[in-house]
Amino acid sequence: MWKKLLFWRKDLPPPRSQAFWGNLPIATDRDYVADAGDPLLCSIVAAAVYWIARNLAQVKWRVLDRNGVEIDSPIPALLARPNFYHDGSMLLHATVASLITHGNSYWILDGGARRRPTALWWYPPESVQAETGEVEEDGVRVRKLIARYVLSTSEGKRTVPPEEVVHLRYGLSSDLRYGASPLESLWRAIAGDHEAQAFATAILRNLGVIGLVIAPKQSAYLAPEQQALMEREFAERFTREGRGRVYIPSEPVEVQLLQHDLAKMNVSPITNLFEERICSVLGIPPMVLHLGAGTEHATYSNAEQAYRAAWESMMAPLIGSLASQLTAQLVERVHGAGVRLVPDWDSVPAMARVRQEQARIFIDLLDRGVVTVAEVRRALSLPTDESQNILLLPLNRTPVEGYLDAQQEEA
Repeated sequence: MWKKLLFWRKDLPPPRSQAFWGNLPIATDRDYVADAGDPLLCSIVAAAVYWIARNLAQVKWRVLDRNGVEIDSPIPALLARPNFYHDGSMLLHATVASLITHGNSYWILDGGARRRPTALWWYPPESVQAETGEVEEDGVRVRKLIARYVLSTSEGKRTVPPEEVVHLRYGLSSDLRYGASPLESLWRAIAGDHEAQAFATAILRNLGVIGLVIAPKQSAYLAPEQQALMEREFAERFTREGRGRVYIPSEPVEVQLLQHDLAKMNVSPITNLFEERICSVLGIPPMVLHLGAGTEHATYSNAEQAYRAAWESMMAPLIGSLASQLTAQLVERVHGAGVRLVPDWDSVPAMARVRQEQARIFIDLLDRGVVTVAEVRRALSLPTDESQNILLLPLNRTPVEGYLDAQQEEA
């Protein structure tokens, strides 16, 4: 399998994944998609993608049955070691990069048709097309939204049945076969960040800055040979470790230090705008990525809050979405319906405090008799059984029968 996936064609354009509400073009004469280029070449996007991938690799996975009891399954081991050449962190890194920049990520399964995959292979999304068509089921032709996947390789196109593909999506596009990249609304910001970096680099590369001016006094004249000698002598004696030495010129000259206000060429306020917009769409505070927009007023307290906000607004929903999609497309192929893949939140240090607060909330509801013991245990990803479908009613609360009927009669 790996030999077939090693090369792919680059001439196949990726499908445009416009969101339902994003089909109207922005009124502009610039092609900001072309100006933005590869989103991962934007340092802000790259910082966000790498942060998500590093933290996603911390998550351990469990497979639970209908009652929330963990079962012996090959899926967690397969996610930790998808194939002979890659480990789980590499697979997740490529998957996150595809989801953020393209909106889609594809895994090709070895042994997928046998219901027990033996390997997972990430495949570049720009080389995959989902085709609608008819398939035969029990002797009847049925039209499917996705009848097959067409992979573009160096040897040509190759058709793969949906049973051998895990198609992960980030949201949903107007073309229901594909997901939608969150960067669709950020091409202008990414292109602007490229321009800001090019501007700052061009200033450093092209702007000639003169450190000192040594000029003869009044009408004194220095021959070119004297100028070259004085310049060489000054550079050798008073630069680097010679800074601060006493200078006694042999000719009547004036030495003037030129000062430059580089603050006037500062583009940080503009780049901060791009950083804030990109981070806002991705749900990660700039402070978490150590960007300029987030480090100006950073303290230990608000840095901890920002890190927690990133997990709650970005990581937890993403992990939940991946768990749901992998359950439908991978776990149920192996174990059948009713079995689900869940993240082991206890393996993630950043979620420890969130989990503690969730546990306190559910235990309070349990103490008030609002939820059953089984509901609390399922919410905390703990195993349950039928005997736990009970309410624990407080002893200091007495039910009053007919109260609502009496109120209605009085009205």
